[in-house]
This record gives sequence, structure tokens and C-alpha cells, in this order.
Amino acid sequence: MLKHGTHIAGCAWADFDEVNDAACGYELGPGEAYLYDAFIAPEFRGRGLAPYMRVESYRHLRRAGRHTFYSISDYFNSPAIRFKEKLNAEAIRLYLQIKLRDRQVGQWLLRDFEQRR
Repeated sequence: MLKHGTHIAGCAWADFDEVNDAACGYELGPGEAYLYDAFIAPEFRGRGLAPYMRVESYRHLRRAGRHTFYSISDYFNSPAIRFKEKLNAEAIRLYLQIKLRDRQVGQWLLRDFEQRR
């Protein structure tokens, strides 16, 4: 959590047990963490706080014994993809998920980049 005085400027969450997302879910192993729902308050955006918060999260998680980090981004969310590329993130899987309103119709793994290594 980032604070400016008494105001919360940003926050993010990490899970040590599982990737718990509608797009894909699986248990994490020892040394792994799933980072999700990073948020910077509107009045603090544009100041480079998101990368700072992510790097500080990595530092804290490494001290907690976590060295492999997972995160999910929508393929069409270009700002999120660029942000994660700047942090040297690598895509490991590509899914297609189809929803009609709030109902998920289907989900398919289109490409597993790890299998090619």
C-alpha cells in the first residue's frame, strides 16, 4: 500500500496459494506469488507510482521467499501489457475467453509459450 499523508495513493494484492481468476485458476507452488488488482487513486496517476509499487512488491515478496511472480492481463489492455514488458515480464499462456453479459460461454488455451522452451 502506498500512502501520501493519510490518503491511500495506491494498493495491490498478492496471493501465495492460488491464481484465482475467472480466466484461469491453479495452485501456486512454493516460491510463487500471484499479483493482482493493482490500483492507483486517480489523483495520484501519471506520477510513475505503479512501477514503483510493483518493484517494491517484488522486493517484499522476495524477502518472503517468493521469486516467481504471475499476473494476468487482458490481451487488449495495451497499457498493462507495456507496463509489464517494462518490468521484463514474459507471456506464458494465451487464453480466449468468451462472455455474454455476465455469463462465461467458453474458455480455451490458445497458446502455451512455456511448452516451447
